[in-house]
Amino acid sequence: NMGIRVRDQVKCPASGDAKAALKEMKREGGSHLSIVYDISKAHHRIPVLEEDWGRQACQVRGTAAAAMKARRKLSAIAERLRAESMGVEIGPLDPPELRLEDFTDEELSQTVWVNTVGTFGVGSAGYWWGRAGAAVIRLSHYLQGADRMLWMLLYSDDCWATAGGARVDRDLLLHLLALGVMGTPLAWHKLKGGTEQEWIGYAIDVGRFMIGIAEKRVHWAVRWVEDKIVEGQVRLGELREGLGRLQFVAGPLEHLRPLLGPLYAWASAAPRYAKPRLPTMIRLILRFIARELRQGGMVECAGGDQDLGEVFRLDAKAEGDTV
Repeated sequence: NMGIRVRDQVKCPASGDAKAALKEMKREGGSHLSIVYDISKAHHRIPVLEEDWGRQACQVRGTAAAAMKARRKLSAIAERLRAESMGVEIGPLDPPELRLEDFTDEELSQTVWVNTVGTFGVGSAGYWWGRAGAAVIRLSHYLQGADRMLWMLLYSDDCWATAGGARVDRDLLLHLLALGVMGTPLAWHKLKGGTEQEWIGYAIDVGRFMIGIAEKRVHWAVRWVEDKIVEGQVRLGELREGLGRLQFVAGPLEHLRPLLGPLYAWASAAPRYAKPRLPTMIRLILRFIARELRQGGMVECAGGDQDLGEVFRLDAKAEGDTV
C-alpha cells in the first residue's frame, strides 16, 4: 500500500554482529551452548489500530473499490480538460472520498478481507515487530539478570541465543521460561540446540568460535559458479542475481569481498539481457571463489584486540607542493 510510510529503518544483525559476539565469547573463555528458535507468525502478533484497517484491506475476487477510484479519477481528469478548453484555470482536482452510497448492491455484496494485525508484505509490519521483538529480548535480559545473561541476536523472527559458563543448560532453560511467561509463541518444532547451529544461512560453531556459510548455500554457490565457468558465458541479469548470493557468502568470508568488485563491474557493463563471453580474469575469480568454498567455508573468529600502547609514531610532511 503506497499510503503507508515507514519513517525509520529496521537494523538487523548479520555476520559482522555474529563475529563480534563469537570474539567476545572466545575472550571470556569457558564452554558455550547455543539454541536457535523461531517465533511463530511474528508479524501477526502486532495489532493494528482500527482506523488503519482500511489500508490493509484487500479483495480476492472483485475490484469494486479500485474500479470506483478509477472512475472518480477519470471524472476529475475530464473536468479539468473541459475547464482548460474553456480557458478557465483551476487548481489540482483531487477525487472526492468514496462513500457507501457510491457503490451498487452488487458491488457491496463482494467480499473484502480486512487485516487487523500486521500483515506479510506490508513494510510497517516488520518495523513494529522489530520494536516488539526487541522489547521481548530486552525484558528477558532483565528477568535473567547479569549473572545468567545470554548472547542473543534476533533477525526478524529467528533468534540465536548462546549461554556460557558452568550452567549453560540452566541459563537457556530460564530464557525459554521467560519467553513462556511473556506468552511468546514459539515454533517448537524448529527449536534446536548444541554447539553447532545454522542461523539465517550462517553456520555457527560456538565450540571452536567459528562462523561460515550453511552447507546448502555453499553447495548452491559452488554449483552455480562452476556451471558458469563451464558455459563460458552468462546473461548479465543472471550474474547480477547470483552476485546477491555471493555477497551473502562474502559476509563471514571477508577475504572474498574484494574479488566481487570486478564481478559487479562486469555485470553492469551491458544491459541485463546481454550474454557476453566471460573474460579470463572473471573466470579466474570464479574458480578461486569455488575453490575457497569447497575447502569448508568456515573462518575462526580471532580474540579481541589487545592494547599494546604506543608502538611507533608517524607524521606526514606537507610543505608547499611537497606532500
